[in-house]
Amino acid sequence: LNGGTLVWPEGEASEAEIACRIQCVTAPVILSEKIVAKPCGNLLLNTAWSWAGDVMLDGGQVTAQKDFTLTGDVTAKAKGVFCSDAKTTVNGNVVVEAGGRLTTEGPTQKESDMCRLELVVSGDLTIAEGGAVDVTGKGFQNNYSPIGYITGNGGRSHGGVGFLNQTGSPEGAVKCYGSIYAPSQAGAGSSHAAGGGVLALTVAGTLTNDGSIAARGADGAYRGAGGSIRITTGEIVGAGTVDASSNPTSGAGASYSGCSGGGRIAVTLT
Repeated sequence: LNGGTLVWPEGEASEAEIACRIQCVTAPVILSEKIVAKPCGNLLLNTAWSWAGDVMLDGGQVTAQKDFTLTGDVTAKAKGVFCSDAKTTVNGNVVVEAGGRLTTEGPTQKESDMCRLELVVSGDLTIAEGGAVDVTGKGFQNNYSPIGYITGNGGRSHGGVGFLNQTGSPEGAVKCYGSIYAPSQAGAGSSHAAGGGVLALTVAGTLTNDGSIAARGADGAYRGAGGSIRITTGEIVGAGTVDASSNPTSGAGASYSGCSGGGRIAVTLT
């Protein structure tokens, strides 16, 4: 869709149900009060866009590759995905139900091409049990890091040091990097798996996390290094997890030698 208007029969009071892939290279005009992405539906926005209305991911997906400003609420239901590659501002509330997910695209080889999930919410962000805000494996591709391509089998570093090979040597695995107080860099990719991505959440109200907020390294013989999570909120509650680990669970990467380092997490209460 290169410009133009999407109109549903009921007019401005209707729900705009999307059950196919619609790619918008320029800002669309949707005469509706609500976008509902159904199974097989994907509204792909290649351009910056501002819209007034609610967004419901009901088994489908909305992908915002540029800055997206929404005046309304966002709800990700089971199998619903909101994918944001730039800055998304929601002047309302965001709810991630069980099976719903907020994420970004990736991984990439270059830091200049890195997608980041940056979400600014004027109201509350609620993540239910089984829901996730997750950029696991969305960082650097395997064998890539902020300093470029790295050879050799084994893990890589980020907030914690990784080990390059079975001898347990850290040489060549990349030195630790990134900010402690304002982490904003992705995890390096191991020889077999991508690193964790970059996630920034700014919530004016309450962040309730009973699900998962994650920027882990991807699975592999050696998992990638953990990514970055930065949370700024008025209040954070819930029994969920916040995880930027490499989290090796099996194989050679589960041992001390050959594992990747964890990422970085910073939480600021306003």
